[in-house]
Amino acid sequence: MKNKKINLVVDISFLLILTAIIWIGSRWSAEEKDTVQERYEFLILEKDTEISALYTDGNWVYVGTDRGIHIYDARSKELMKTIENIRMIYTAGIIGDGAGGIWVGHEEGLLHLDASLGQESFAYPQIPKGRVNTVAEKDGCIYCGTYNGAAKLEKKAGKWEVTELFTQESGLLCDSVNVILPVKSGILFCSYLDTNGGITFLEDSGEISCLNVDSGIVHPYITSAVEDVDGTVWVGSGYMRDGGLFYLTKTEAGYRVGDAFSSADGIPGEKVRYLFMDDNTFWITTEYDGVMIRRKDEGEKWTDWDASDVFYLTQESGLSDNEIKCIVGTDDDYWLGGKYGLTIVPKEMMEQDVI
Repeated sequence: MKNKKINLVVDISFLLILTAIIWIGSRWSAEEKDTVQERYEFLILEKDTEISALYTDGNWVYVGTDRGIHIYDARSKELMKTIENIRMIYTAGIIGDGAGGIWVGHEEGLLHLDASLGQESFAYPQIPKGRVNTVAEKDGCIYCGTYNGAAKLEKKAGKWEVTELFTQESGLLCDSVNVILPVKSGILFCSYLDTNGGITFLEDSGEISCLNVDSGIVHPYITSAVEDVDGTVWVGSGYMRDGGLFYLTKTEAGYRVGDAFSSADGIPGEKVRYLFMDDNTFWITTEYDGVMIRRKDEGEKWTDWDASDVFYLTQESGLSDNEIKCIVGTDDDYWLGGKYGLTIVPKEMMEQDVI
């Protein structure tokens, strides 16, 4: 009799477990069905080409590829010019020079192309050794960063000169510089591939302060940063399957870390790859899992996190691939540079709630 009771308990337990598995499976299947994405026929350019840098002056879109710089007409999307006589392996950053030219960070240094495509190069030992990961401009000066430090360039007597170097010895949290973000009251130098890294804030006054994991940042590997109009700085971070999104707010004592966001808050993947923001949209791209686009109404703030007014784009829904590495906006479109191509997303689709 005792054995029958034991068997009865086992049978009931088995049935309960089986029922639970079936219920969970049905819920999972329903959720999977609900998240099946609609397919959009976006225009794909530069198919299978790795794109790591984009810049637009409104008329032209400069596309940094692993084979050179391709210049497109912003409206017609036609390829107008290809600059391939530059000795580069990997284009990592492009900004305008304010006079019709561009600055390009690449595998072997920093390149200035003026409006007539005249070239001027800067490399080690003029600037820190290694690939130039990031290029930025503040108050007429150019800043570039490598994994061995950063440099400042100024134009003197009509010629660009390196006037200052930044390393750990001069106050950076570490030598690795992956992102440089000019902000209203100074410059943020952000690191990567250094577990002791994070963010160094160089104020216009010369004061230096640092933020690392002990300060509350999500991850010491910083991939991207953007400043909102209200002075809030949003930061993407991570490595492989770890990371997240967080923001910084400015105080009299410097920046402090605000809230952090992960996949539990709607981010499609933990490692945030790139951030892009304009008046009405906030694009958060990830390493493996596609893009999250947030929208807001007038008067709202991005810090008022609401995961209900978002939508997602992936390769399944029409992107060139899931890893979007850079974004620019023109009058009519968003241009998304991916690991395997360039996706054009019409702004009209956003405005009409088509996606």
